[in-house]
Amino acid sequence: NNVEVTAAIINDDNDHEYRVMLLMDHREFGQRTREVRNYLHEVESRINRRFNGTYCEILSLKAADYMFVARKISRATGQVVEERLFDLIIERKDVGDLASCLINKSKDFKPLSFFEAQMHKLVHCGIDRKIFLVEGDEDNFQWRTEGGGPASEDEKRKRRLRIKTTRLLVEHGRFRGVELVCTKFKDR
Repeated sequence: NNVEVTAAIINDDNDHEYRVMLLMDHREFGQRTREVRNYLHEVESRINRRFNGTYCEILSLKAADYMFVARKISRATGQVVEERLFDLIIERKDVGDLASCLINKSKDFKPLSFFEAQMHKLVHCGIDRKIFLVEGDEDNFQWRTEGGGPASEDEKRKRRLRIKTTRLLVEHGRFRGVELVCTKFKDR
């Protein structure tokens, strides 16, 4: 299953090149702890080292966790002279985060839940290809209370039902133009 991946550089002319960049939102993975912040920077570093240059950046994205751009770069100065957005945006949630987002209220879009506010931003972002990536398996997830103990059977059932309902809503077009992609294993 080894796939050879090379840096995405397109020679435009002798004076410029286009470089495909992955942009990651600085809030990805929640940024709750120093370990999480370090992990996001480690991902950025690994990508940039792998391709021997800057191909990944962490910044503030308005509507999702990941986007791609093509930057036209001057060979003489190294400056970006033009940037074009790819028609693809990705919002990623693991099942634990999704369960929380479904019940937590949005600070900026009251009275919506955090999840509804994110979907509203995705639907109205102006990009045609919108992917909602759900990682994990709610049926085998180790559900916990806010205090860290195991969730009750009733609470586990409610969380699983909320996530399954949300998957169905996205699959059946409740959030116009948002495509659902699911993985059962977070690390694959």
